[in-house]
Amino acid sequence: MKQTLLGLAVLLGVAFCRAEELESRSYRFAPSAYAKMLLRSGADEEERGKSLQELEAGDDFAFDTEVLWRRAFSSCGVQWPVDARLGIDKRRSRLEVTNTPANLAVLEKAMREMLLMPFLVEVDARFVRAKRAALEAVGYFEFDRPPAKELYSKLLAQKGVSVLASPCVQSIPGGQILAKGVTELSYPRDFDVWIVCGRCATTNDAPKGGTCPESVAVEPQDFTVREIGTILEVTVDVEGEADLLSLDLDARYVGQPLWKDFGLTVPPLRPDGSPTVLPMQQPIFPSAGVRTHYEAQAGETSVHGGVTDGTEAGKDDFYLFFITPRLLDLEGKALPVDGGS
Repeated sequence: MKQTLLGLAVLLGVAFCRAEELESRSYRFAPSAYAKMLLRSGADEEERGKSLQELEAGDDFAFDTEVLWRRAFSSCGVQWPVDARLGIDKRRSRLEVTNTPANLAVLEKAMREMLLMPFLVEVDARFVRAKRAALEAVGYFEFDRPPAKELYSKLLAQKGVSVLASPCVQSIPGGQILAKGVTELSYPRDFDVWIVCGRCATTNDAPKGGTCPESVAVEPQDFTVREIGTILEVTVDVEGEADLLSLDLDARYVGQPLWKDFGLTVPPLRPDGSPTVLPMQQPIFPSAGVRTHYEAQAGETSVHGGVTDGTEAGKDDFYLFFITPRLLDLEGKALPVDGGS
């Protein structure tokens, strides 16, 4: 009897200690987590069918899906001691887990690596204008030129290099990121010309037999607006479970306009017989940019462009666009993924 009571006390003591070691934590997860965990769990066709039916049902909890998630986390190294639990609240998109602190740390690491939790994408951009001599000094035109991060650092130490803009913006995955540092210029795209000659006028606008230079006018029409400065448009998608990012990039610089007069010369209407020139100035916008689609690791810096604005005055000025995408949690902290140049 004494041995039985002693054994019971030992068992109760072990159970009590185990309960003290367990912690309960709640995690918010992204809608894409269901498909990722189903794949990671190695579920067969029947199990996948049950899980999909459960997710489409109106119940808040998904018990068959919880089994697959538990199996998926086990494949990542999470252990499930006695009294450890995992629950899924579909309505709130929350994962309720009770486990030891050590196992919870492994679980959280797996959630970050598989991007199960909601996260943001950030794009850090640098718009750079550099003289040809500066690019040659850092080996930009060489076949084995330095990696992008190193290239950027070396360029900043050169003369004839300026950073035009350095936007750093955030969005949800798949959302369009737009950052502008611009001024707006309004200009006409068409002109109406009004000419009234005093020699043939039948109205009181001008005296008969005289000349009327004041009656010659140009009226601008069809105004439009053009942005001048730096413009960044980019969309970042996350491919699969890894930190491989897919980017649609449109980065460009629009310089101050060069004005060209496309004016009209009309027959002599002035008293001295000289022709009348009607001004019709139009802007020509020097610009340089890049539009591309590419893939990169989170935290990886890439360089694009290396183009001029197409003007004779700017033939030695090259525009480069350094782009670094990152993944952040909802608090703005960088997710611990591997990236490089």
